[in-house]
Amino acid sequence: MINSFIKGGSMRYLLAFFLVFTILLFFNCQPGQQITQQMDKLNTEIKELKEKVNLLSAALDSLKSAYEEHYQQFHAKKPITPPAAPKVKPPTPKVKPPTRK
Repeated sequence: MINSFIKGGSMRYLLAFFLVFTILLFFNCQPGQQITQQMDKLNTEIKELKEKVNLLSAALDSLKSAYEEHYQQFHAKKPITPPAAPKVKPPTPKVKPPTRK
């Protein structure tokens, strides 16, 4: 079979087949207009999402700093002072209720 391609005019058929194959391959590998539009939409959406992430990151940083400020102002541990001696009340005499006779 290979010998039949080599002999005579078979090389022209082989060359024509190769050219047609490469042309079809070239046009099939090109991205379509619809695909390029989808890629453009996705790229713009990615840019918008990156911007949103940057804004949310900045908002998160400001919330963290506000929280730290609040925590330091209201909930920070105060220095430990020795406990004061408890006040001792003097003993009171027990009073007996009056009884009836």
